[in-house]
Amino acid sequence: MLRALFAVAIVFAELLPRSAMADGERYDISIVGWTVDGAFLVYRRAFVGSPPVTEDLRVETVEVLEVAAAETSRYLIKLEGTAPPDKARAYASMMKAERLDEWMKKHPLAKLTSSFKSPDRKAEAMAIGKDGRNWVVGDVLILPDLNNAKPDFNEADKAFWAAMPLNLVLAKGNKTVTVGTWQPEQCGGPLEGTLHAYWSPDSNHVAWLRAWPGCISSRTRLDIFSVKSGSADIRSLATVNESGEELP
Repeated sequence: MLRALFAVAIVFAELLPRSAMADGERYDISIVGWTVDGAFLVYRRAFVGSPPVTEDLRVETVEVLEVAAAETSRYLIKLEGTAPPDKARAYASMMKAERLDEWMKKHPLAKLTSSFKSPDRKAEAMAIGKDGRNWVVGDVLILPDLNNAKPDFNEADKAFWAAMPLNLVLAKGNKTVTVGTWQPEQCGGPLEGTLHAYWSPDSNHVAWLRAWPGCISSRTRLDIFSVKSGSADIRSLATVNESGEELP
């Protein structure tokens, strides 16, 4: 089961902007999956350090969010190097990988699918630019690199960046709620990113995952929302790595 987690990690690395894989600290989040009953979201967090402060530090955790209680259980998968004292104490108190294996045997995961529309097709996640357009096309939103424009960077790409920032919107029935705003920092280097939406199998919850290079280190942020079946109630359940630069 844990091998599957590492396979997901490799796939996620391929989805990150290439500049996010360059030298510098990396803060990564990847979705492992929803349980088949939609009651739990499992996701992986990882940190890779860089000189001069955190060069020997490697941390990987897997966290399980129980959506009904909005409570998270944390499992330590890997710890290499020297962690800050407060984090070292937290890591020491975490459950170990063997406990996660036991948990996952009792809570099978559904097939992981990135989609901006819920499985029941009654709700939708959108990325609305200041031009009023929903820029989501397909199952993943890939922000074209603005500063290191490739030869195929075209008028549509220019229009995309002119429409920034993006309002992250959830819509169900007659209700539309803006749940966040996103515009990657402009630091002179590559300016790009990816945005995914992962719905629970019962269509009651959605996890937004965004990744971008950042000015100093790669950054990721996860936001989980409740979009209850049979109602128009849309509310936040949890935010992970809010600043984009937090150790697991």
